Amino acid sequence: KMQQSNNTSVVDTSEFSQILKNFDANPSVALSALLSIMDNFLVTDDRFSHLTSFVLPQLVDKVLGRGFTTDEDVTIVSKFLQETIIFVIPYITYDFHFPTDILLSVFSLNKDLLYYQFNGMGEPLAESQILVGEDTELYMSKEWLVSSYLLANINVFYHNGGVQAILNRISKQERKIDCRRLETYLAVLNRIHKMFEKDLVHEIVQNIFETVNNYLFGLSQDEIAASDNESVENILQYTNGMMSHAFGKNNELTAKFIIDIGTYWLNLPYIQKRLFGLNQIKKMLVQYNDEDDYLKFQIAEWLIDIPILEELFGSSLHLQLISKSGDILKFMSVCSHLEKEQIEFIWDSTLDKHETEIHAIWSLFSELVAVFTLDNILVLFEKIRNIPLAKYDYDFVMFVKMVSLYGINIQRGSDNINWIGVDLLWEIATNTSLAFETCQAANYALSDILHFRNICRPIHQKYVDKCIVILKIVSPLGPLVLQLLTKIIDSYDESALYLAERNPTNIQNDFVLNICEKESILDIVLDNLISYSEYVLENPYKEEEKIASHSFFGNYTHSQEISER
Repeated sequence: KMQQSNNTSVVDTSEFSQILKNFDANPSVALSALLSIMDNFLVTDDRFSHLTSFVLPQLVDKVLGRGFTTDEDVTIVSKFLQETIIFVIPYITYDFHFPTDILLSVFSLNKDLLYYQFNGMGEPLAESQILVGEDTELYMSKEWLVSSYLLANINVFYHNGGVQAILNRISKQERKIDCRRLETYLAVLNRIHKMFEKDLVHEIVQNIFETVNNYLFGLSQDEIAASDNESVENILQYTNGMMSHAFGKNNELTAKFIIDIGTYWLNLPYIQKRLFGLNQIKKMLVQYNDEDDYLKFQIAEWLIDIPILEELFGSSLHLQLISKSGDILKFMSVCSHLEKEQIEFIWDSTLDKHETEIHAIWSLFSELVAVFTLDNILVLFEKIRNIPLAKYDYDFVMFVKMVSLYGINIQRGSDNINWIGVDLLWEIATNTSLAFETCQAANYALSDILHFRNICRPIHQKYVDKCIVILKIVSPLGPLVLQLLTKIIDSYDESALYLAERNPTNIQNDFVLNICEKESILDIVLDNLISYSEYVLENPYKEEEKIASHSFFGNYTHSQEISER
């Protein structure tokens, strides 16, 4: 019955053309003529497509774009809009595009629409004709009030089954709609839901939420694969927005809905859909970062129960998911739901994996240590310690440095600091069997840590002593330990200058005096230079003009060996 005519003859639309032509001069007459035609107008009429796709949308836009100054015009225009709403509702069931196009125009919240700004006499709406909204998203300013005409149109739509028609169509399994069509239906409902009184909006939004929930979880993998991410994103935004208005911004139903949807998408075999699901969870968590209530910790429990870690780091682990999971894991850590078991599971997930995935895990933990407790950092460092030194490279050394810095800093003020990672970095820096770049990176990392906020001063003497032991012999490590020693001494020079600015009499530094006088550090460095020079003379290099760039032993050039000393 709903099939349109297949008549290929030319359709006579002259009557509609005359109505459009007459509208500007005499809107009441033109609209009355159109209403007469629309009465009992059937889809089988050859002019149906022209009426619904061209005439009605054009007239609706014309009506909304002007203010009417006579009671007669206002009455007929109001009737036209309401009759148009009633006319389009039945066609929602059959997936025509014109119902939603027209409804989105009629329910526009654009404050510039003249029709919704004036009453029959062309004056601003009286107090008795308005509904004052509290949501600033709806109203351009506190003075912007909702037109009674708009409320009347929404009333007609609701009482003639418009809301239910949309929900019924979304729920219908036969000729199931796609996500883009669902997005359009929700756009209509999103326009009007804030206009209903409180009890009714709870009922309507609850029904919308359940309908959307059933639709999304009823999608097959193939249907999700064919869906448009942007449409699904808008579906979730519309649903969440309506739920927030009806039940409060941070409500349990919405939070659980997003987590469940995100997890459902994470289970799919398509990486772009999995990333989409992950991103939805991440965006939802942002609004709870600064909260400290029951729901925040409930969300963290849900993430553990899913289990989210299995989805991200289990058998379907993917590099892109690793790199984008930091925010979720930080949230869990802050809520004390990322402990030893979870840390070990994440770390072990890349055992025997490709190098890029292993590096991604290091990068991920570099983010996480910023919110880790000391216990968690110690668990992580234990895993680091189990990696053979031969596998260390520049990236791993930088990772160790990050863990060490956060691990030490979190203990500020403690009388018994665990110097996490410091000995390991020394071990790497002085291991001549490792690549020179790795040793050099470890030395730079160690220098930065020992220079870090004066917190490491209690162990400066320990590492000065270690440097002196190496300097007392001719060693390939000579320049390296001299760089470290210089960095330690520089930290005191900077402090002395700072103190001198505040108190010019306080420039003496006991530590520097001690290593100069008691340790005779200058004599040790001079002896080392002499020993190195003797070694060079005993092992002459034939091309004297190139001696500066020549390495007599180790990885440093002759020029570097001299300049460091």
